[in-house]
Amino acid sequence: MAILIQTNTAPIKATSEELISSNKSEYDLTKMDFVRNSNVIVLGNSQNDLLIADRQRQEQEARQKRETLARSSSSLRYDTAGNSYKAGYCTWYVKQIRPQTPNGLGNAYEWPVNSQTPSVGAVVKTRESRLGHVAYVQSVGNGTITIREMNYRGRYVVSERTIPIESWFIIGYYI
Repeated sequence: MAILIQTNTAPIKATSEELISSNKSEYDLTKMDFVRNSNVIVLGNSQNDLLIADRQRQEQEARQKRETLARSSSSLRYDTAGNSYKAGYCTWYVKQIRPQTPNGLGNAYEWPVNSQTPSVGAVVKTRESRLGHVAYVQSVGNGTITIREMNYRGRYVVSERTIPIESWFIIGYYI
């Protein structure tokens, strides 16, 4: 494992073995291993330097996860042809994967409900946000439904979850 030591002036790369076997504050950079992970030690003027470096690492990891999710959802068409809903939101996603859904229904809380019984291919309407939430019912199991949705975990993020049919937040279904 390689460690990156960030000083106030420049980064120094070192393997964990070199750190343990040496008390030097300088290293021969030609002998250092390539940094393969984001372990960072900050040698700065205050304890806050370490916290800032850790926060930056966490933000970078979160950014990479979002980019990976976006790439994995690349089979989705992000065009708006035939879809009047705002891209990246739950209403837009439901219209993309269920084209027979009419345009112009408004925010999720405005969508109609015409069934209290879930079925594959239906739209489930919930009260999970101030503007409501809709998702596509992918499967119906023993007292549960599995739904595909967008914007539950973040804008443009497609996710899947299994929830109990009797969940308090389910308003109903649009068949």
